[in-house]
Amino acid sequence: MDEEIKQRINGYLDAVESAANDAGGFVMDQAPLVAQEYVSWMFWSGMLLFLTCLFAILVLVFVPIWKWKAIKENQMEPIIIAPLMVAVMLVTPAMIGGSQALKASVAPRVILLEKAADMVKRL
Repeated sequence: MDEEIKQRINGYLDAVESAANDAGGFVMDQAPLVAQEYVSWMFWSGMLLFLTCLFAILVLVFVPIWKWKAIKENQMEPIIIAPLMVAVMLVTPAMIGGSQALKASVAPRVILLEKAADMVKRL
């Protein structure tokens, strides 16, 4: 009876080892593609943030300038300050998104190393 249990355990261990080897092979095959997709995601998310903020800044700056004559005739000059203040506040997120996209296009390995370091810190 003892020999039968050992054979079953050895069979289970062989199956687990085979599954682990298959999983490891799958991970090794997919790792470069995952890294490429992660860097691409970082680039496009940074570009989206940058372009959205840039569009908002342009609208917030140029619409009051375009309507300046109507604003001045109605003596509403203080109204022009609010959109300009919001536009100034949007500069920071625009620069963060732009630098993220630039880093992804110029130094993709740095992004991967930073992500790996972040994952190690969480352990």
